[in-house]
Amino acid sequence: MDLQEIALEHRPTGHLAVPIVLEGRPTLAIVDLGSSMTLVTTDFSQSLGWSEGVAAGGTGLVGSVAVEIHPGVSFVLGSQSFSLEQVAVIDLGEAGDGLGADIGVILGADWLLQVDLEFPPALDRVTVRGAGESTFAGTSIPLRQTVHGWEGTVWVNGKRFSGLLDTGSVDSLIGPKPQKKLGFRWDELPHGDSAGLGADGVYVDERPLPPVRTEYGPRSCWNDRVWTASLHPTSGRKGNLHLGLNTLFPAGGMFSLSRSLWMVPDHPCAD
Repeated sequence: MDLQEIALEHRPTGHLAVPIVLEGRPTLAIVDLGSSMTLVTTDFSQSLGWSEGVAAGGTGLVGSVAVEIHPGVSFVLGSQSFSLEQVAVIDLGEAGDGLGADIGVILGADWLLQVDLEFPPALDRVTVRGAGESTFAGTSIPLRQTVHGWEGTVWVNGKRFSGLLDTGSVDSLIGPKPQKKLGFRWDELPHGDSAGLGADGVYVDERPLPPVRTEYGPRSCWNDRVWTASLHPTSGRKGNLHLGLNTLFPAGGMFSLSRSLWMVPDHPCAD
């Protein structure tokens, strides 16, 4: 694959979007590695002429939302073409209203199987390489490919967890079991306004947590935008954390994602 540098658009919600052309029609796509599948919104699927109940190859669940499965799609990002065996057609509801009507696709972790991604500190672009072609230098952290996406080991307040890389979530999320392990009682936490969380709308009962110390590889940062979340089993194990953009890209951060490694420079983040 030729080296591709693609401009990133920062949405008002904080999400990162890239321009793509899917099945010959241009749209904007959110990069969401916390979704195990690539999603197409119902509005965009209708603009493609996909008929409900006709083009679907079956039904399934993404998070807690029923979807139709559409087989065999292709899209172009930059000058590179990609093919996916299937995508899910989904009505994002209120979450879609927050993202914007011009968002037609959510690029999931299934796309990561085909590429390496490198993000600079300014997050103004993403470099897309063929899988296994990354030349990024830094500390290599093993990732585990699961049915939910890509997971890596993360330490929160000195305790070890498995964290799902979730670039579709602006803030980071902690499920019921980690909350208990960290000594947080959900019923004692204040109510809050959790704007710009996961694009698939599966997170419920969010409440803000006190600042936590997040460590992965050489990075150790305070994070004051962490929420409780009752995570649906199909969006990640109940014991999981969802590592949102504010954890993955702290101040001065830069990293690369590949099929098996999460690579972070050897310097601390700015507290």
